[in-house]
Order: sequence, then C-alpha cells, then structure tokens
Amino acid sequence: AAAQHLLDLGHRRIGIVTVGLGEDPGVETRSADELLAATAAHAPHQRLLGWLDALDAAGVRPVVARQADNYVDTDAGAHALLSAVTRTARTPTSQTPTTQPPTAPPPTAQPPSDEAVTAVLCFSDAIAEGTLRAARARGLRVPEDLSVVGFDDNGLAVWTDPPLTTVRQDVDAKGRAAVGALLDVIAARRGGPPPSTASDPVPSTVPAPVPNAARHPAPRPVPHPVPHVPL
Repeated sequence: AAAQHLLDLGHRRIGIVTVGLGEDPGVETRSADELLAATAAHAPHQRLLGWLDALDAAGVRPVVARQADNYVDTDAGAHALLSAVTRTARTPTSQTPTTQPPTAPPPTAQPPSDEAVTAVLCFSDAIAEGTLRAARARGLRVPEDLSVVGFDDNGLAVWTDPPLTTVRQDVDAKGRAAVGALLDVIAARRGGPPPSTASDPVPSTVPAPVPNAARHPAPRPVPHPVPHVPL
C-alpha cells in the first residue's frame, strides 16, 4: 500500500530504510533476492517483500539503507541513505503531510542528481521520524523535497513536524487472528479439529495525517493483507 501510494503520486526514485539487514547503517549493494534472503525476521522480510514487489512491477529499483535493529539512533539509516543520494539543500519550511508528488527544483537551484531519491519508505514510524530529522539536517523540506512514509500509525505520527503519512495496522484484528490460530493449534493437539491454514486478511491502509486531513484529503485506502503465519 505504501509503495503503491508513492508510485501513484509519481515518484520513481525511491529509497527504503529498514531493519533486519545488519547493525551497521549504510546503503545496500546486494540484489533484491539477496536482501530478502538476508532478512530472516518475519516483519522486516514481509514489508521489504511487499515494497519490492510493488516497485518492481513499476520498473523501479529502490535504494535500500540499513537501520540498526536497536533503534538507538533512528536517523542513522536515513543519514546513510541521504548521504549516498543527495538533493540540493533548501530552507526547511513545511506544515503539510509528509508525501506529495515530486516537484521540480526552482530555476535558481541546482537540479538534483539523476540518482537523488524523492521519497523514502520507512520500516516504522520511529524510523520515519528519524528520517524527518535527517532530511531537516540536510536542509531538505518534507514533503516538497522529500516524501516520507512510516508504518504503524502510532501516537508519534501526529506529533512529528510535519505529521507523518503512515500505514495503519488494525492491531485488534491482528490480535484476534493470532489468538484464533493459537486456539486452533491447541485444539488440534487435544484431538479436536485440525488447525486452520489461513485466516481472514488484516487490512492496512495509508491514511493522510489527521491534523491536515481537511486541507489535504486522504488517499483512497488500499487493502494490504497481512499474511497468516502458521504456528
């Protein structure tokens, strides 16, 4: 949903900042298949797989940056990404949602390089907030110079400046699905019916930030099933 949202806005130079690829922040040179093979944890693997599938279908090869799993410096991966693919610095002034179509630089500014990213997909809202700080440190405006999308839609999303565009998870539905799967396994081990092999998909959507919803209508929610994990 998040990757498609950026594609629908017209972005084609897209970066990814994610965990699960190592503790040393930096830009990846491995292929998509190698990155997926290296990402053992379920959540980072599935999010990376979803992003890569959507971007590959559009012919987009993203720049992937590693963020340490410990979340101590949530801007480290973004600094590595933006250092590798830079844009012309401009005065940071923005109070708008963190995604919009890519814009051309003003006539007086030096054009960005062909490899400069115009949008970043982040593994979590915490990493997205770090990406906002990294962009601000480089003088980049969000979303005028750089669009940023988080994941989780936790309380942090409405307190960032500007408020985050993020992927909302239905945590209650995920909890019910997990408990249902566990009860199926328990019942099977006690001689009851066999465990189910699938559960109802839990949708995720990309909402517009709440504080700016009136001035900036939300993009149409796009269902994004969360795969069932057999126990």
